[in-house]
Amino acid sequence: MKKIIQAMLPVLLLAMPYLLMVLPAGMAQMMGTEVSEPALNYPNAEATDTFDRMLVIMAVMYGVIVLTNAIWLIYQTASGISAQRLLFWNMLIKLCYIPVFLYVFLTMLMGMAMFWFGGIIMTVMALLALLVFFIPTCFYGVCGCIRAAKERTLNAVVAVAFGILHCIVCVDVVIAVVSYCMVRSNNKKRLKEQMNANTYYNGTMYPNGNEYQGNGYMR
Repeated sequence: MKKIIQAMLPVLLLAMPYLLMVLPAGMAQMMGTEVSEPALNYPNAEATDTFDRMLVIMAVMYGVIVLTNAIWLIYQTASGISAQRLLFWNMLIKLCYIPVFLYVFLTMLMGMAMFWFGGIIMTVMALLALLVFFIPTCFYGVCGCIRAAKERTLNAVVAVAFGILHCIVCVDVVIAVVSYCMVRSNNKKRLKEQMNANTYYNGTMYPNGNEYQGNGYMR
């Protein structure tokens, strides 16, 4: 059950922004309405009410998923989950969110280009969407850096710096890839060192070609 939750929560967090962008437009088209028009101008008031309710439900679902991810990450970080796993999901989420942020950024530019009230509303909504979508993506990166510092797969100073950079728009994507690659590389080096340091009993050959003698350890 724990493994299912570990896999499902980041996937849901990854998918929800796309559902929030795509489903409302699809629903509006199916109902014969336009998302940008006031509710009173819709030809079907009942369809409009259904559309509004679905939009609210989806927004609440996204909030619940974000909150659940945050609580689960705090629990996992405290219980000792692998930093590499957290940073992998962090990198995947941030890379998959690039189209979402591009869409929001273009919407914000369109709003800024419109020197009237509707443009101001569009810009403010785009900024809010940027914060709503961006902040949850920082959770995995910050928690991953905390775990990496505890595991000593990242230097404490580097982990703190990466944790801060994970909260800066655009820079966070680069840092997500770099931090994951560094932790993965350090884990591989550590595993190789452990394999080379292993000792075996009963005359088993060591990795360096020497044979075990006696009951003690030989490196």
